[in-house]
Amino acid sequence: MTLETNHAIHAASKTKHTTLLATYVTLQTIPLMDIEKYSRNLISGPAIILYGGEQLKGCKTFLSLLMVIVFSLSVFPLAYSTTTIVDFNSRRSTPLVGQVFIVNVTVSNVINLSSWQTVISFDHSILNCTGLSLPPDHVFSGYSVFFPPPVINNENGTVKAFCSLEGTGSINGSGKLCTIQFQAKTLGVSSLNFINIMMKQSDGTYLLNPDMIVIPFEAAIGIVEVSASGFQANIFNVTQDTQTYQVAVSTNSTVTNFHFNQTNRELGFNVTGSDGTTGACIVTIPKALLNSTLIALLDDTAIRAYNNLTHTLPENETYCFTYLNYTHSERSFKILLTVSGDLTGDRKVDVRDVAIVAKAFGTTPDLPRWNPLADVDNNQKVDVRDVSFVAKNYGKQL
Repeated sequence: MTLETNHAIHAASKTKHTTLLATYVTLQTIPLMDIEKYSRNLISGPAIILYGGEQLKGCKTFLSLLMVIVFSLSVFPLAYSTTTIVDFNSRRSTPLVGQVFIVNVTVSNVINLSSWQTVISFDHSILNCTGLSLPPDHVFSGYSVFFPPPVINNENGTVKAFCSLEGTGSINGSGKLCTIQFQAKTLGVSSLNFINIMMKQSDGTYLLNPDMIVIPFEAAIGIVEVSASGFQANIFNVTQDTQTYQVAVSTNSTVTNFHFNQTNRELGFNVTGSDGTTGACIVTIPKALLNSTLIALLDDTAIRAYNNLTHTLPENETYCFTYLNYTHSERSFKILLTVSGDLTGDRKVDVRDVAIVAKAFGTTPDLPRWNPLADVDNNQKVDVRDVSFVAKNYGKQL
């Protein structure tokens, strides 16, 4: 953890810039903000500029000096120019089923932080949140804080925490905000997403300064891949245009005949294992290949739809993830790019898709008519929101 007091960092910043200005800013006729513009003018042709009261005419020495100034300002930026990031200490966790594991929520390059709140969503069918605490080396350690009990909702898959310095103080730097403990319930992939980023509300994720003003930041996405003993990663190279990407299939099955069709925007492979046993696989797909709205077909029959609009497609900045399970024999899988609302894999939304949700309407996983395809938002029930989503996309096709 790296922390500095406001006074110390502001003094350091002031010293750096005072030295810089004393050294270079005898450019009496050029405002600092116009340095880059004047540099471009010099590159394109001669110019007459006053430097310390003397006239220079398009000389290389002056251009070099300007470049030194621009470089120096990029090396010693003002404190507020550094991007603040709210992140996880590990953006990818790989526990086994039944394992308890922790994830630290972190902040880096923050200035003038006096309080924070995080609200994080997770797939409650895969993970169970068992606790949230302030670690001994959290960002406010050594100061008196207000830290009410966190709010954990394992039915909806959210966890919320708030912490504030007492009084009017603040800190600068990087460190841990909190530690969250999860238990892996079953095989699958869950994203860890910060909810309502930079929104100062009861269910928002925000950083505040002592004046209760939101501090801008970027938020990362975490991924939890829950597997089991016997799983092995199979890596396949895929070429799209002139770029090579890697697709990973982590599974307890034997994978053969992997292929990717760029024109059809689909990938496929075969899986085999001992007849009658349960097989499962987690497929990690570069978003440059397939992204946003996918559907998985087992032996040419749709079994699962994934959509980032309904938060059912686990993804981070560069990859999306699909989870599939099946009974072993020789099976074939396809994962296709499609449109929102397609539940059959024909890449269009028509009466057949509406019929799937209508037939399963009102069911939960313990009922005979249950169909996971119809549970569009993966809330473990088929309700009016699922019907509405398919109906809203009626008529679309890829």
